[in-house]
Amino acid sequence: MAYNNSTNGERLLNTSDALLNEDIGALGVFACHINSSRLVTPKRSSRLDSLDSVSKPSTVDEITPPTSDKEGEIQESNQAWKTQNAPSLLSPDHMRHPAMTKHLQNGNGFSHINNNTNTLKPFSLPPISPSPLPMNGGSLRNINGVLNDSSAVTDKQPAATTTSPRVSAFTLLAAILEQLGGKDRLGKVIQYGLRILLIYSKRSSTFLSTVYEVSDASLNKSGGRFSLLVSLLRRPELLLYWFLKQFEKKATGLSSGLSMYRQMLRAGKTPFRLVNLGYKINDTFQVFKKKGVDDGIVYFRKNWVNEKTVTELAQLYYSWFDESLLCFKLKMIDDPKYRGIATRQERLAWLSTILLTLKKNIFKYQANKRKEQHIRINQQVKYRAKALLSNISDQHQQNRSSPRSISNYSPRIQAYPSRMASPSPSMKMALTNSVSLQDTMDAELEALANEQYYVMLDILKGFCDLSFDMVNIFSIQIPEVLHLLFGFGAGSLALTGVVSKTRQELINKQI
Repeated sequence: MAYNNSTNGERLLNTSDALLNEDIGALGVFACHINSSRLVTPKRSSRLDSLDSVSKPSTVDEITPPTSDKEGEIQESNQAWKTQNAPSLLSPDHMRHPAMTKHLQNGNGFSHINNNTNTLKPFSLPPISPSPLPMNGGSLRNINGVLNDSSAVTDKQPAATTTSPRVSAFTLLAAILEQLGGKDRLGKVIQYGLRILLIYSKRSSTFLSTVYEVSDASLNKSGGRFSLLVSLLRRPELLLYWFLKQFEKKATGLSSGLSMYRQMLRAGKTPFRLVNLGYKINDTFQVFKKKGVDDGIVYFRKNWVNEKTVTELAQLYYSWFDESLLCFKLKMIDDPKYRGIATRQERLAWLSTILLTLKKNIFKYQANKRKEQHIRINQQVKYRAKALLSNISDQHQQNRSSPRSISNYSPRIQAYPSRMASPSPSMKMALTNSVSLQDTMDAELEALANEQYYVMLDILKGFCDLSFDMVNIFSIQIPEVLHLLFGFGAGSLALTGVVSKTRQELINKQI
């Protein structure tokens, strides 16, 4: 290794301070071995001139053993280490080390200079102990780096693959139909699916009647059943037209029946909500009457001016007009003016409940993401702490078993082994028990992932419901199929959540 001039030497001195802060453990051990290596300086007329004349080396061609009087175990260990670690002797980290720079400035040097290749052949040095922290300053990277760090040190054993219990489709369907929410979601999917199929069926029948001149009159001219069957077999387009008309007749009745069925599933909540609202109003008046106006205002702000009360009022607003429309379908109310008002207000009330639900789910999703990041950061910190403890313990054992004496070292080097002392028993116990902590973190992350899945389904469902309702409120002109797809998508997302929860409940029962 060679140096350019004294200016570069000063630059290397400045660089050494940053390297010392990055990895104090590795540099301390390296400085210890540098001072113990009694290197011999080659005789030359001017040290600075010789430094200017030497260029940077490319590789290490040869490593000579130390020219010292030491014999025995040290020489054998140096010879063995030389053959194993020769490629790393002249690494930039070694030559930029502050101890090496100071060593050169004090007049010390290497064994000799190879004038042919302008390279320095150093003595073999003891190996540098590995750093307990990574060579990035020992600090955690940004959040994305921590979360995606696949090189973190872990001792977690791979989990054994186990087959989870299976749930049959019939058992799952029966469990869904036992739930009120499951019936409503399944009915909504079937209802909007039939309405979409009805649109395409009407388009197809119109096309057949225009191009092939088939109509209901063509079916009536056939006479009896036998004549109708013969006509259908002779004309395939007439058979297709008859099939489409039968489907439209059955699907229209089924779709309207499902709509009423879903409204009946939602019905019955308005009276209870009115009673609860009455109790709340009475409690507020009692506070104003008994405790005075000031306490009454405080009570009103605490119990009325909050998100919970707004949600309750919006639900009462929606259920009132939704059940009013059900009464019209059941012929219990026949006022056409009130029916128009109820239809308009039911859409506005549904819009308010959709917006409140969306706001709640979005905030919940963000809170869960922050919690997940916090858990993952703690997980990486525990990984690094456990790796640090393992390296400190290993270096402590090496220092205790080393035959070298440090009595002749500088005070700074003598103080280094004290920093490498064995950690306290409490720290050992805390980091040794990190396996149980890791299992707890994994369980929390898995629970959060499941919760985030259902929250995301609710958010997507809310946007589908919002799009469907906005088209009705503002009379937006879009294709009817696209309008119905918003309702079908909302029902499918809600049904997916119900199916997942029900399946997991059945699996837990089997376990």
